[in-house]
Amino acid sequence: MAKIIVCLVAFMLMAAVLFSIRSRRLDVTSTCAELTHHIQQQTHKLWDQQILIARHANPEALSRELKALNAATTQAAATQPTAAGATEGVVVPQPLPAATQGGAGQ
Repeated sequence: MAKIIVCLVAFMLMAAVLFSIRSRRLDVTSTCAELTHHIQQQTHKLWDQQILIARHANPEALSRELKALNAATTQAAATQPTAAGATEGVVVPQPLPAATQGGAGQ
C-alpha cells in the first residue's frame, strides 16, 4: 500500500512539474511573438522613413528645390536696394515661398 501511495505522490509531483514547464514555455512563446511583432512594426516604420528620405533626396527633387531657391535669391537680390559698395554683390538668402516649401518632392 505504501508503494502505491509513494508512486501516486511521485506521479502527481511529475505532473505538476510538467504542467509548470509547459505553462512557462507558453509564456515564453507568447513573449517572443509580441517581440517579433514589435520588431516588424519598427522595421516598417524605418522603411517608411527611408522612403520619405529618398523622396526628398532624389536628384530631380533636389534640382527643383535648388532652382526655386536660386530664383528666389536672385529675385530678392534684384529687388533689394544696395548700399554704396559695401554690400554690392552679396546675396542675402530669403525664405522660400510657401508653394515651394510644401510641394517639393511630392
